[in-house]
Amino acid sequence: MIKKFSLLVIASIFSINLSAAELKIGFVSMGKLSSDAPQAIDINKQLQAAVSEPKEELTRLSDEIKAMGKKIKKDELMMAPSRLENLNKEYREKIVAFKEKELAFNQGVQNAQTRASSVFGKIVLTAVNKLAQDEKYDLILHEGVIYANPEHDVTDKVLSILKKEYDKQKAEENKKQ
Repeated sequence: MIKKFSLLVIASIFSINLSAAELKIGFVSMGKLSSDAPQAIDINKQLQAAVSEPKEELTRLSDEIKAMGKKIKKDELMMAPSRLENLNKEYREKIVAFKEKELAFNQGVQNAQTRASSVFGKIVLTAVNKLAQDEKYDLILHEGVIYANPEHDVTDKVLSILKKEYDKQKAEENKKQ
């Protein structure tokens, strides 16, 4: 009885291995796609452009606060107590306002990055699906794989599809203009 069960287990293991040998598997490096795909580069440029003005405003406010703090420190002994109290109050209010703006800015950046990541993820998924259908892949994985033989890396193929789609999209945009 035990021998029959052992043979059954061994036979099932071999059949699983034979089935796995017939699978066409690939993996994609999202890190490489995120840095090399033209869509990702465009998305990053758009994000940088969107945050540059608010970031400059925060830098300006920070510089104002630092200058005000230095002025208070420098002139505090020569100021009337009421004037010093008013300046310190104004200084604290500016710090609070700055922190609120900084928090709102950081949340806005994080939300924009999340949206951009979602958009790029959908673009990559479309390209991976196209590759899988065109080249008859059974399974394509991405990060989270502990080991993958480099011969199964399809990142460059997906990147090629993304570049073609990008060029096609830009050509269509140029025709409209």
